Amino acid sequence: MQNRVGKGLIVAFTPWVGVTGTFLRLYAQRTNAPLGALAHHISIVVFFPIFFSALRWHALAASVEKRNITWMASFSEAAMLALLIIYYGIVVIGLDHWGKVVTFQIIGVYAKQVDLFVAALGVNVLWFWFGIALLFSFVYAIILVIHRLYPVSSSENSKSSSFIVGVTTFVSAFAIVVSFFRMAAFPEVIRHEPFALSIHPMTKRFQSHSSATNLRLAQVEESARKAYQPISPQPKNLPNIIFIVVDALRADRMPDSEYQRQLLPKLREWEASSSTATHSGMHGACAESSCGLKALFSSRNLDEFVDEPITLQEVLKWNGYQIVMRLSGDHTNFYGLKEIYKSADSYADGTDRENKWYVNSDQFVIDAIHSLDLKSKKPLFLQLHLMSCHGLSEKHSIPSFVPAINHYRLSQEQKNKIKTEDQRQPYLNAYDNGVANVNSVIDQVLRGLKD
Repeated sequence: MQNRVGKGLIVAFTPWVGVTGTFLRLYAQRTNAPLGALAHHISIVVFFPIFFSALRWHALAASVEKRNITWMASFSEAAMLALLIIYYGIVVIGLDHWGKVVTFQIIGVYAKQVDLFVAALGVNVLWFWFGIALLFSFVYAIILVIHRLYPVSSSENSKSSSFIVGVTTFVSAFAIVVSFFRMAAFPEVIRHEPFALSIHPMTKRFQSHSSATNLRLAQVEESARKAYQPISPQPKNLPNIIFIVVDALRADRMPDSEYQRQLLPKLREWEASSSTATHSGMHGACAESSCGLKALFSSRNLDEFVDEPITLQEVLKWNGYQIVMRLSGDHTNFYGLKEIYKSADSYADGTDRENKWYVNSDQFVIDAIHSLDLKSKKPLFLQLHLMSCHGLSEKHSIPSFVPAINHYRLSQEQKNKIKTEDQRQPYLNAYDNGVANVNSVIDQVLRGLKD
């Protein structure tokens, strides 16, 4: 009897070991995480099959009908394992596309709009949910077969064994809770462990584009902040400033580039209709949002970063400007990105409760323009962030270039296999459709501001 119980426990662990082992192999390849972090992850996951196995035995000891035990235990364990597989998949995709472990905050934002998110990727929503149902059905079938092959019989549940099973159920559940609490309360303790990285929006010490703070530069920055004197007396009739950032827009798609497709004709028209100065050949200091925006607003390269730089918005606020920000996308939960917007008097991004659109839809910014309160006597600095070029954005215009395929649908291995121009073209078309959508959005924004 004990031999059968032992075999049952070993078999019950098999799907969990297979799934977790496959993930950790992919994770280690992409992050070079130390063995300690991988071992700690295993030490957490191992309690899940222990908990479900003990719970099934405990239910029988409580005189729950045996058939109900099998169905309910299989369903609950399959649901947990399927969620773990989905989480693992999201982590690998995040590492492939932006070099970071996706946080639970970001997962929560997109989970609320999963249909819009899937549609933005160019995936059929019905096929997506069919795939999710198929995944759960497959996992459920495996767990159910294991429970049927190694059922728990009432003869295996003496009073002493029932006590042991009850204690095991409690201890395994307690261990899972304590593990997550420890990671939430002490993020420094376990570096590079996936769950720990998902709990925290991770600072520069954990994720990509890390840079050690130069204490001397930080001291110089703080001294400059304290010594700064705003212009006095303040000039009258200061101009309003409209600052538009287009996420993922390449310099070679701008109107003054030599790209064969003219994707921003409306921007060219606005340039021609007013007094403008164009600075060509400019590039961002960093392509990643968290460091790119910080570099943009503080006018510095990565090697000159400090934790709290003096920003354009901060200086303007010192000189009497009202700072208003309307940003498409999730800037609230994206790896501490909101920290650079501390100077804002009025702030809203795609996660705002008033936003009725998809989190990465630029329609949110267009609507925000018409609802701005511009009665303040202070000069206005209005910062807008557009997402239409980004692969995770929602495009409202009809695609101009086909066939078009979103590159976010590709794994890193699939990207590496693209060699010819013909193979690249569908992905370039998808990107150019996004730039063309920016053309329409900027036109609507500027017309709305003019009105």
